[in-house]
Amino acid sequence: MFVVLYITFIGGTDFARTGPIPDSVHLIIIAGPIVLWLGRLIRTGRAFPRTALDTPLLVFVAWLMFTALVAQDRRLSLEAIWPVLLAVLGFYYVVDLIRRGWERHLWAALGLAAVIVAGLCMLKLATWYVGGLGMPGWFPIGGLDDPVPVSMIRLDLAPAMTPNTLGNFLAMLIPLTGVYFLTSRRRVTRGIWGVVGAALIIAGAFTLSRGALLGLCAGIGTLIALRLWQVVQSAEQRTIIHYVIVTGIALAGGIGLFVFMYSYRFNALAVGSIRQDTWRSALDMAHDHPVVGVGPGQFGYQLWTYRDPQTVSWNQVATAHNLPLQVLSETGLPGLLIVVWLGGAFLWMWYKNWCTAPSAASAEQRLRLSGTLAVLAAYVAHGQFGVFMLPVTLLPLVILGAYTAAYPAPSPAAAYTHRHNRIAWGALLITGVFSVWILVMDVAQARMMVSLFELPDGDLPYALELAESARTWDPDLSLYALHEAYVLGLLADDDPETYLDRAIEAHESALAQVPTYDVGWVNLSALYAQRGDTDAAHDAIQRAVAISPFNGLYWFLLGDYQRALEKQVSLAEYVAEADPASLTTFLNDETIDPDQRLLAAVLASSSGAMTIEDNDFAGLVRLVEDHLQRSPKKYPSRYALGRYAFEILGDDEQALAWFSLAIDGFPTADAALIERAKVYLAQGDLNAAEHDAKTALFINSESDTNKTVLQQIDQQRHGSNEQPDDIANTEDTTETGKSGDQSPWSAGQDFPVIVYARPSQFDFLPQLDLPD
Repeated sequence: MFVVLYITFIGGTDFARTGPIPDSVHLIIIAGPIVLWLGRLIRTGRAFPRTALDTPLLVFVAWLMFTALVAQDRRLSLEAIWPVLLAVLGFYYVVDLIRRGWERHLWAALGLAAVIVAGLCMLKLATWYVGGLGMPGWFPIGGLDDPVPVSMIRLDLAPAMTPNTLGNFLAMLIPLTGVYFLTSRRRVTRGIWGVVGAALIIAGAFTLSRGALLGLCAGIGTLIALRLWQVVQSAEQRTIIHYVIVTGIALAGGIGLFVFMYSYRFNALAVGSIRQDTWRSALDMAHDHPVVGVGPGQFGYQLWTYRDPQTVSWNQVATAHNLPLQVLSETGLPGLLIVVWLGGAFLWMWYKNWCTAPSAASAEQRLRLSGTLAVLAAYVAHGQFGVFMLPVTLLPLVILGAYTAAYPAPSPAAAYTHRHNRIAWGALLITGVFSVWILVMDVAQARMMVSLFELPDGDLPYALELAESARTWDPDLSLYALHEAYVLGLLADDDPETYLDRAIEAHESALAQVPTYDVGWVNLSALYAQRGDTDAAHDAIQRAVAISPFNGLYWFLLGDYQRALEKQVSLAEYVAEADPASLTTFLNDETIDPDQRLLAAVLASSSGAMTIEDNDFAGLVRLVEDHLQRSPKKYPSRYALGRYAFEILGDDEQALAWFSLAIDGFPTADAALIERAKVYLAQGDLNAAEHDAKTALFINSESDTNKTVLQQIDQQRHGSNEQPDDIANTEDTTETGKSGDQSPWSAGQDFPVIVYARPSQFDFLPQLDLPD
């Protein structure tokens, strides 16, 4: 029970994957019972459990280990296969537990996990609506006059589960609650499971995950179909009618969920450019490596080589978002065929077990078998839009797969052997080798963590010493090479004579291992420039631009200010300071949307970076107004006109009119809401300003700008003499409407998080001398 709950909420989640908890803790809690079990098998002479899946599982494990050993980055692949190997061992451990009478305990553990997940999801939804636990809540903002939230939550259980992970887990739990409901003999118990199931369905809808919706429908549909088949065989006419009605209700509910998701996320079932690019990249990987693939766990790393950066502005994902394509790209065509073989063997085994339980006394067993197949159907259906290999998502498959494989149990005599138990010894040896390696990795990670703590105003020489130690303990993980190079770069800023050449060599060496890390190339360019090698610095920036051509900062550093503004209009004031002529060219470029040009002019003028004549503004305004009449995308133009009216003309009423029109057409645009709040604040209407600022914070709770405006409102309301913090600009005029108030000089952390799944903190080196 404890292990199941630990995997569900801590040790098998996204939180555990990113590395805050040492892997040795997971090793003791999750692998520890399996090691003790293997030891008991060897000591007592009991045979390793045999099932109908032994041969395909053995071939699967052998191929997985082989592809990891020949992978392009063996270090990452070997670490990636450990949870899968542990899941296979866990499968046999659970088979043995079930055969020894632990069946109901395991089902009860899954049931308890479902109850807790349902409760946490309902609590999260309640706090999202009424507030609390750090969430602003909608009802305190809208009240009874406006009870419908302006934007919809994507439910998660952060930091344990992202919306997609939660959606996958919920899709598998919902059929299970149906089994608990059908097998409960007491009306009260059935009522409880009915409530839990309804809560899980509601939570699944609020994840706004297309895969979760598909998995939910597949799981419930499979369970209902099998139950209807079972009822038809019993020839109970009244019960048949009952289940036909239930099926109709389920179909209606599925249509209702579809409409719900479509109304709040109109592209929920569309295949976006990012997913198309990951699918194409997976096929390209399989084409280049058809036999062994790129290696288990390598997709997120290799994607940076295969993705199309010219057409996809953001594609930093860890998986192919399709299970068959993931298996094909990482383990080759043989790996995909082995998985298909394993799935077929399971279905045949399941069918034989179903056929051998025809009596009325076996009705409960058939219901549980139905739930097992429904859970598998939910997982496979969701797998067409995502890949879920975390222990928390594998847990139901392991337990329910073991339940199916545990029957029929072997005779008592067959459970013992006098021969040497080679399988148990082999499993124990593999577990032992991985355990020692995990302990070594934890030592390296602990040293890097301490090194990270020393970076902000800390002891940089000590941070370097720790970084070098981490690399010594785990020399094959390129993350530590990148981190050591970064620390050397920080030291080179103050002491170039001692550290500059070392920093350059370290960056060159690390980037030879990880040539697709754009931030590393930018930092290397800064070090080259510090040494006076301008040609090399220019070439390094070009490498970064080739990797991330949609990043306006990189074009700015390259000196192509026109392209920088096209990619990121928030750089207008910096371009105006660096090269006013480039901004003038941008403002006169008729191929660029006039709302972008007007916004750039407003930013440059209001910041004092450049003086723009009134007639230039008037011409841009006319263009924007003309464009507004023709374009179906009204928000960017209205937003730009609102900024112009408020910041250039000083016309509060006109600004309010434009921002209100922008908000009416795009209610989730927190950038326009926060700008309107500033106008209300300037007029002294604190209540209206607070309403807009809180609404913006409700839409985007991570925005520092929204929090800053609320702080300023609070200071004025209470007559504080403190100077309020500066309010950052909110220049994003994209269709998302997010203010995105992150500094344009901040380095993203997506690459190290996705590739290495470990804590890291890389930024641009101070040698870049970026503007404030």
